[in-house]
Amino acid sequence: MPPFPVVTVHGISRFGQTGPVCANLLKIKQWVSLCRTHDCIFESCDSTTNSSFSKKICLTFDDALVSILEIAEWMKSPGTIFIVTDFVGKTNNWESQPGWVKPEKCLSWSQIRELVDCGWSVGAHSCTHPDFNRCSKEKIQFEIETSKKLIEERLGLECRYFAYPYGHAPATAREMTKELGMIAFGTQPGWVNSHSDTSYLPRLDIYDLIQPGLASTWAWHEPSRLQLQMMNYKRMAGATLRKVRRIAS
Repeated sequence: MPPFPVVTVHGISRFGQTGPVCANLLKIKQWVSLCRTHDCIFESCDSTTNSSFSKKICLTFDDALVSILEIAEWMKSPGTIFIVTDFVGKTNNWESQPGWVKPEKCLSWSQIRELVDCGWSVGAHSCTHPDFNRCSKEKIQFEIETSKKLIEERLGLECRYFAYPYGHAPATAREMTKELGMIAFGTQPGWVNSHSDTSYLPRLDIYDLIQPGLASTWAWHEPSRLQLQMMNYKRMAGATLRKVRRIAS
């Protein structure tokens, strides 16, 4: 299997600046068009597992927010959505949601079904979006197993994928996804390759890819280990700065 990037997207906005969980629609369209000029194709998680194409990109949409429908309709290519099952058809106001995140409607089951009928893959993103680093083993097991089961019951298909809320994947969570035969994703930056741990696959963030700079090429040019380390430092510094600003305000 040739290495390929999996990209994380959350909300999409027509207006305003791109942030960590809400990307500007125009910038995403420009980035997608640029990827296509480099002969990249966009596939769902299901199709990437069977594809030998050397320039494939898997777009994944955490939280399954309604705003992704605009990019889905424009791209005409399948992606993968990760569903917070207790909030389908509701608003993304789960208990652990930071106060600075803009409230947004989540997809309904009928909207999810329409995407599935268009070739999209569906994965679980827990029932209530808790931070697994703060959960008991029993809570983690319930969140993974129950969300997987509900998706299978509602959509009549096997739920093979899981995205860890906030990217936090303690050993208990990884062991659980392995036992269930699921392929699971975190938020550690990098490309997926034949040596990747299927219980904690890396992903690149659309926030980094659509910004000016070297990272914008990582969709078709695999980053080096040093570049990924620098990205991690940048993320940690950004998170620390946002925390300081929130405390100051």
